[in-house]
Order: sequence, then C-alpha cells, then structure tokens
Amino acid sequence: MKLVFSAMKDEGPDVLEWVCYQRAVGFDEVLVYTNDCTDGSDDLLDALQAAGLVHHRRHSVLGQDLAPQDAAARLMIDDPVYRRAIWALWADADEFLLPLTVADVPALVAALEDRGADAMALPWRNFGSSGHVDVPKGLVIENFSKSSAELTRMERTFKCLFRASADIEQLFAHRPIWLAGAKVRMVAQDLSPLADEAAGRIKENGRPDELLPREIKKRPRVAQINHYPVKSLRQFLLKRTRRSGLGNKGRFADGYLNRFDINETERTEIYRFAPAVRAMMTEALADPAVQEAHSAAVRRRDERVARTDPAQISREG
Repeated sequence: MKLVFSAMKDEGPDVLEWVCYQRAVGFDEVLVYTNDCTDGSDDLLDALQAAGLVHHRRHSVLGQDLAPQDAAARLMIDDPVYRRAIWALWADADEFLLPLTVADVPALVAALEDRGADAMALPWRNFGSSGHVDVPKGLVIENFSKSSAELTRMERTFKCLFRASADIEQLFAHRPIWLAGAKVRMVAQDLSPLADEAAGRIKENGRPDELLPREIKKRPRVAQINHYPVKSLRQFLLKRTRRSGLGNKGRFADGYLNRFDINETERTEIYRFAPAVRAMMTEALADPAVQEAHSAAVRRRDERVARTDPAQISREG
C-alpha cells in the first residue's frame, strides 16, 4: 500500500483539493493528523473520512512543549494505517508529488523497486504567488504556476518517499531517521544512487538532513515535490498568524517571500492531473456533509483573509 500522510492545522478549504490530488496521482491511502484547528478544516476532513477519501486523526498540542509536527510524528509511527503502508511520503498541505517522466505514483514506486531502492529524495520546486494578491478561484495547482527560472538554493531541500520498514526509528516531515546500522539504499531525483551515508546524515539539532548535495541539485528529475508555500499574498498573511509546524512563530516573516515568492517562469507540468482532481472534487462535493463542511471552511477563510492588509508586506529581511 502506498501512503501519503501529513500533519496540518487551519489549512482551510484547500484540504479538499490536496486530498483529491493525492488520490489522483496514485496514492492508495491518505492519513492526516490535525491539531487544534479553528477554521473548520478538521470538520471537512471528518466529512472526507466518512466519504472514504482520507483517514483523519484529531489531537491537541495545547500546553505541550513539542512542536505540532513532532507531536503528530510520535503518533503516526504507531498508527495502524501507517503500519500497513509499504511505501510512504510525508507531504505537507502545500506539497504535491509530481511524477515527471513516469505516469504516476505506482509507476514511480515500480521504478524504485526495480532498482532495489529503499528511499528517494524528491526535491522541491517552489512556486510563488504568481501575481495573486487576493485568493483566486479554482485549483491551487493551476493558479500558482510561476516559479524561478533557475533552481534556487531552496530547491536543494527534498522530501523522502520511503519504504515504511521496521528499520525506521523516527518520522520527520522531510525524511525519517533509520535505526543505526540499517542498510538504506537511497536514490536521487534521477534515480541514481546517493552515497551510502546519505540516509544517515543528522544535523546538529538531531533532525535528519534534508538537503541534496549541491552537485546533485541540477540533475534531471524523474519526479519532484511541487511546493506552494506562499499562495496569494493574503493567504500568506493569514498563514503567518499561526506558528509553523515546527513551532517557529517567526518563520513566515517578510524575508520568507524573498526566498519563496519568485515568479520568473511558468511551469505547467502538473496541469495534466487537474481534470482528475476536479472530477474527484465534484464527486466528493456531491456528499451533503462534505459540501456543508467545505462551504463553511470557505466562509471562514474568506472572513479571515478580508481582515488582512497586503500593504503590511515588506520584502526586507
């Protein structure tokens, strides 16, 4: 079973598109942990769970010192859905795995298994606001199509598609930590082998290293993670009213836009999945409970973004 899993808070109505995309691209199961939501996105995920599209778990981090993602990770590793997975990917609510030279996730997994790989580093391709100040109608994957012309330093960052084996000791948002001594065969974005020590690199803070070596960053990509960290400028302002999943309240300061809001060229490879995503969304919204929860999430988001002021944005820092 191929699983995509995530930890979320207050992601609004966009969770419907995200869930449907994961299904359209070929994941068998979707698992989402939410904490302390105030925007109705947890109610929407409950409705999607009742419709059979996602497994949703609520938990709370109020009064805890743990960052939300870390708290969720401790629960996820023992979750029965995760335990059934053969291959797994942690994708945040703004991340979409895009197969480029293969058809879908099953084809990508088949290519990995043919090579005897245990994990694949999937680098980010970051997408900016694409000229949107207000929240546009339609799909995230179509509305925010502009990116940097050249790969930036931020696109050394990767997420990991991995075998969910007993050798995994801890889950983290970008890649797991394997047990000491585990033999892990990790490949790069072009399916070429990475150095044996790549899977074991740990940063000084105890978290796994999620950066590709500089000399590997520009290799061709069989697949990548389309990353939409900004969306519209009003959505960015709404995003930074809450702390990040790592517990950093200052992460979304104005300097964040200098790194991520780059809109130099249009990239539309992901558009090929849009018809399937729309069809799944239409089918899901035919369920009255999903429709009601989605409409409520849209109203709450629109009320909140209306209170934001794009004039506050500075690109200094």
